[in-house]
Amino acid sequence: MFVFTVFVNSPLCRLILAFCNTCALETDIYDWCRDHRVHHKFSETNADPHNANRGFFFAHCGWLMVKKHPAVTEKGSKIDLSDVLNDPIVAFQRRYYLVLGLICWGLIPTYLGVYLFNERPLNSFLFNVIFRYVFVLNGTWNVNSAAHIFGNRPYNVKINPRENKAVTYLSFGEGKHSCLKWLFVLNLPLPFRLSQLPPCFSLRLLGFRVWI
Repeated sequence: MFVFTVFVNSPLCRLILAFCNTCALETDIYDWCRDHRVHHKFSETNADPHNANRGFFFAHCGWLMVKKHPAVTEKGSKIDLSDVLNDPIVAFQRRYYLVLGLICWGLIPTYLGVYLFNERPLNSFLFNVIFRYVFVLNGTWNVNSAAHIFGNRPYNVKINPRENKAVTYLSFGEGKHSCLKWLFVLNLPLPFRLSQLPPCFSLRLLGFRVWI
């Protein structure tokens, strides 16, 4: 919700989202917003950080193992991120990301397993941190890979993004890619949810955002 400027989030909502982002340890909010805005604006081109036209593995995680294509760096430097940079929560998280990441991603989940369930520290770390990390990473990466390669395209068959139910359940709605990307192609206002087709996890998440 930091990525799309259509959302106006309360400080409490932004704080919760920042905490969740830090727990996930998938780069800080600023880097995430930059890469995601470039991905949407230049989807399936060389400027797309995880261009699905380069294959499933590259779109899934291979893009993190190689040097960025020059077009990604060039287009990324021109993306407007002033709204993100001016957010004090984002600035604080970016400045202390390594320390916050160690605490939120590693220490807190490990401690909760030990304190609440009397787990051994090593067992708690392996399950609550390592297993969770691998599961969440692959759930996220499938949005970039599987949801761009496998599934149906009810809105426009000429674009890569698909409606992928498995990814939808893994990522709480992000498998609904065909609708969202088609709206970007048409330059229409961003939707209030990722798809009109069920299951609509994003609608419930947006309802929670409004509530807080």
